[in-house]
Amino acid sequence: MSSGQRQAAAAILAAAAATWGAPAWAQGAPAGHSMPGMSMPAATSSPSPNTTVNLGAGSGAGNGAGIVHSGHEVLSGAVLIDQLEFRGNGRDASAAWEGQAYYGSDYNKVWINTRGEYSGRERAFERAELQLLYSRLIGYFFDAQVGVRQDFPIRPRQGTPARTHLVMGLQGLLPNLFELNLQGFVNHRGTLAARVEASYDAYITQRLVLQPRVELNFAANADRPARVGKGLTNIETGLRLRYEITREVSPYVGISYERAVGETSTLYQRFGEKPEATTVAAGIRLFF
Repeated sequence: MSSGQRQAAAAILAAAAATWGAPAWAQGAPAGHSMPGMSMPAATSSPSPNTTVNLGAGSGAGNGAGIVHSGHEVLSGAVLIDQLEFRGNGRDASAAWEGQAYYGSDYNKVWINTRGEYSGRERAFERAELQLLYSRLIGYFFDAQVGVRQDFPIRPRQGTPARTHLVMGLQGLLPNLFELNLQGFVNHRGTLAARVEASYDAYITQRLVLQPRVELNFAANADRPARVGKGLTNIETGLRLRYEITREVSPYVGISYERAVGETSTLYQRFGEKPEATTVAAGIRLFF
């Protein structure tokens, strides 16, 4: 073997040894799908609370992530306005929003959730809700949450009251990357309720995303002044198609269907409201 051949063979062996000997977390991981703020540690390692992940300057998805041991956790935050839209069905038009923000570490966060709808015909809020939650990572893809929820008074002429609730919940990703949010509520009048939300982002292309979504609400006992009957109270489903101009800005169009069920439907009719509505929506999704 000539001198040049020996040098080439040595270089190949050195490169192979460096690659095979690298720890699992140093190999680049594919970009994954996660809810903003959801912690998704690599399955090959479970960093301790005093371990932080350092992507390095200019690194992006697919680049290797290094584990840096430090004496404290790195804090970060984000805001997601998932829905900021106008809805209409030819008879009525409304504006609706739904969003969340968090601040904290991979293991402990403070969340603020808000949602609401303003009716153009009634010139009043159909609903307005604010949640303040503490969130703790309990698994690779799930957080347990506890906090308070405040429902603000709507349609003052009809006297719909405000309500304050204790909240306990579970938020995370199912194996097929379905986003799931389970919440239980008890308010100061002793009404027990629950909410189940599920959605999925189906990427048609790298920028075009179809998102089906469903929400179910339940109550163990009635709260008639707040228009809540016993059992399954209402269903809300939607289908939205968004175009991600950037990760931060995504306009969309879609359709939404809402229906009050059972005793809640009767209460809606007693107050002169229709128990169901189908609307077309157009809006924008913001993340920063």
